[in-house]
Order: sequence, then structure tokens, then C-alpha cells
Amino acid sequence: MWSQTNLGRYIIDQESEQINQEINRVPGVNILQLGAMRGTKWLNLNRRCNCYVLDTPQHCNNDCALFGKFESLPFQAESMDVVILRHTLEATQNPQEVLHEAERILSPDGYIVISGFNPYSLFGVLRFAEKYTTYGPWEGNSISIGRIKDWFAVLGLDLTVERRVKLSHKVIKKEYGDHFEFLGDLADYSLSVRSGVYVLMARKRTIPLTLQKSKWIDKGKRINSPIQASPKIKS
Repeated sequence: MWSQTNLGRYIIDQESEQINQEINRVPGVNILQLGAMRGTKWLNLNRRCNCYVLDTPQHCNNDCALFGKFESLPFQAESMDVVILRHTLEATQNPQEVLHEAERILSPDGYIVISGFNPYSLFGVLRFAEKYTTYGPWEGNSISIGRIKDWFAVLGLDLTVERRVKLSHKVIKKEYGDHFEFLGDLADYSLSVRSGVYVLMARKRTIPLTLQKSKWIDKGKRINSPIQASPKIKS
């Protein structure tokens, strides 16, 4: 698995740092992570929370306390304050259904955090080099940021944070060796323009049920006499 490589561990550490910063800024007690990635460090939060990790029965490991299907989560509606999907959508065949199910269990004004590989980046170029390697971050189906934003709009989720993970060209050279030494020279430019890894956070939009009083109605003025209806005019 790519998360066990040097590059994968570097990406996971960078993602964890950014996700920690964002989640520590938002309220919430019940936090759920879909997918127990090997080597993933759990969140370092500055408050006490109920943290859960759920994965499929085929990929559930020691870090996973629950298992089930991402398309039908065993949780009540609006029961989670934060739902984290770290490269989860890329590993599923129905990413839009998984995101819809995550939105269902999200509490009002809750947050969804998504991390993934940007197909329009240096990692997209590495897809063509798959025959030279035995593993890579392209094991799943990469989803672009634009498509996820469209799904957010359909589900009523407002994007609040969009971050990019900056990779070190030294790590890339160390990972792929002399055959891909030229990637180190392209890394700083390519990843600064279109980063290969992104972290998105969206907030569940809620509509208040309290009716607002109309400003144009003046309760002080009352109609004392009935208003005569205007006669019909035939053209």
C-alpha cells in the first residue's frame, strides 16, 4: 500500500498536521473517520472527543473499531459533528453515494473533511510511469477538486477550507530513484501551481426555522373602513 512508502508516510504526516489545525478550530464532540489507513496517525485534538474509525470488513485493521459499508453507515442521521474521509472516496466505486451518506449522518452545522490526490498534477503524470513501479498513489481513482466542489453544492455543503499539501522534492527523488530524478526539479514548480494532494473542509448548511417578521407591515395602522373594490374594465 502506498501509505507504507516513504512518500506515503510523508503525505500522511503533512495531512494530519493540516487536518488537526482545522478541526481544533471548529466545535464538535463526535468525530468519525471513514477508512482506517495504515500508518495514519489519529488526530491530536485539544479537547475530549468521542472518536470512531470505521472501515470495510476487508480492510479493517487493529486501528479500526467498527466495520461496515460506506454506502450505508450504521449511524443515525445527524449524529456526527465531524466526518473525515482521508483518501476514502478514491478507494470506493461509488464516491458520490459515500459522500451523500456522510452528509446524512452529519449534524447541523457539522463539518466534512476530505483529502485526496489531484489528478491534474504531478501525480497525474506519474500514472504514465506505472509500468516502472510496483506501487503508487494512483492505486485508486483520483477525483478532482472541481468535481468535489460540485458534489458539495448539490448536497448543500459550503466549502470553508481549501488547502494544498506541499511535497518535498527530496522525498520524491528518494522514493523513485535516479530514473525519476527529473521529477525533483519539477516538483517545486508543479506542486506549487497544482498541488498533488489537497485537503478540503465543508460545512453543512442549515436553514433556520424561525420565521422573520415582515418589515413592511405596520401594526400601528389599522383599516377602519372597508376598501371599495374597483370596477372591472372591459377592453
